[in-house]
Amino acid sequence: MAAKLIQVNSRISVMASQVAYIIAPEFKDYIEVHLLDGRVEVMECSRNRWNDKDRFETAVNDALKGE
Repeated sequence: MAAKLIQVNSRISVMASQVAYIIAPEFKDYIEVHLLDGRVEVMECSRNRWNDKDRFETAVNDALKGE
């Protein structure tokens, strides 16, 4: 079910099928979610942005697999 909405931050949710890739820039306290239409949304993250990045990637992959 790729149409599942995944929350990026407190005001934006995106469909899993619209996520192109995400990056966690070095020495920054945020994660960038790049969408297929060219937009870049900034994801709010906690103290451990790598865990947040992994959790977001897992949510996208699970939605794309239909889980």
